[in-house]
Amino acid sequence: MSNQWVDSLSCLSVSAIKEVPANIREALTLSPRIKAEALKDWITSSRQRNKRASLFYLSTCHRVELYGFDIDPEDLRRKWAELAGEEATKCFEILRGKECLRHWIRACASLESEVLGETQITGQMKDAFQEARQEGLLSGPLDRFSQRVLASSKFLRSSLPLGEGTVSVAHVAVDGLKDFFDDLSGKSALVVGAGSMAKQSISRLKKLGVEKIYWANRSESKIDQSPLLDERTTKVDFSQIHSHVWNNAISVVATSSHTKIIKEGRLFNTEATLRSSESISTRVILDLGLPRNVEHEIHGKEGFFVRDVDEFSNIAGENSEKRRKYMYLAEKLVEQEILKIEENTRSWSQVPLITELIDLIQERKEDDLQRFKLEKSGNIEYITGNIYSSLLHGILKEAERLDEEASNDFLQNIVRAWRHSGKWRRNQKAELKKVPQKNP
Repeated sequence: MSNQWVDSLSCLSVSAIKEVPANIREALTLSPRIKAEALKDWITSSRQRNKRASLFYLSTCHRVELYGFDIDPEDLRRKWAELAGEEATKCFEILRGKECLRHWIRACASLESEVLGETQITGQMKDAFQEARQEGLLSGPLDRFSQRVLASSKFLRSSLPLGEGTVSVAHVAVDGLKDFFDDLSGKSALVVGAGSMAKQSISRLKKLGVEKIYWANRSESKIDQSPLLDERTTKVDFSQIHSHVWNNAISVVATSSHTKIIKEGRLFNTEATLRSSESISTRVILDLGLPRNVEHEIHGKEGFFVRDVDEFSNIAGENSEKRRKYMYLAEKLVEQEILKIEENTRSWSQVPLITELIDLIQERKEDDLQRFKLEKSGNIEYITGNIYSSLLHGILKEAERLDEEASNDFLQNIVRAWRHSGKWRRNQKAELKKVPQKNP
């Protein structure tokens, strides 16, 4: 059965799980400056055609997506091509209607993640929703869908043991250091960045026995008050990170920078080399950024190994297999959640009517207090509020009992009656004012 709300959903998506390579995802990632300008332009032009148009943008180390409501995704793809090029935007998968909703729930619950069961994606979704709301991009039906999708994700996570084993991309990456080192105790590491990926890396490195961690970020204030700064973690100067890469067996780079942080030319210059520790024969750089933060040309030179986000899924293969045995049940639960959301949307067309009805009832309550010359008090407020709340509750319960079309007709008739009642009372007041008052 068609659902006008679900049918209006759409999504443009590229992801590592669909084998879209990192260089394509990088090309499609919008820098903060371009993103703000582009999304504002896209939503403005869309709302000229449809006032309910709404969207939000999501970018993670594994995916780049744009969700929309009442927006033509092909039109958005053409606009995106002006920024990223036609070839890159051809890689977008376009999802519509129920297919979009299914993908959205699965993605938010990590069923679409490279590391099945990882927990970061839900937080990244929440951040994307919040940013879009603040920018005026996300509102109305799409905002209500976002809340329902988060609720579905929470239900799926609580119903399925998807959290067995490693659940974070950062954890997977750090655990993969065992491919290079038999023991991490006594090792030192550099971590660059102050986001959740960097912080998770620090926690994981400590748990695995790394003796000393040097922490750098372009904006030092973001790490100054962190509880992660302790006797094992020391803040270092961001401008000296190339030297620190030489002096540590492990480097984790996880920033949102759209330019490379670790560069081949800077790393292999004389100044950085003079500061290197001769006792380190193998140096591993984990690049957790997207766009990638490390120039890949460093890999294989002078004992350096560079791993980026597209390699970590192989490391997590064993844990992913444990979780995949629950996928059949997960898919069944996703379909149940879709049905719940479709049922929930049934009342959305009634929201304006219910809002107006509440306003009319509140207006009547205030009018009655004035008409009977009742002074406002706690008791009076309680009694009148209780009467009108009971009246509204009875109306809404009756509306729920009916099918969608009959419910809309019922509410429209109720609202129409209250409108006319209000007009009659206002006209009556006006007529009374016209009657000349006799002198006492």
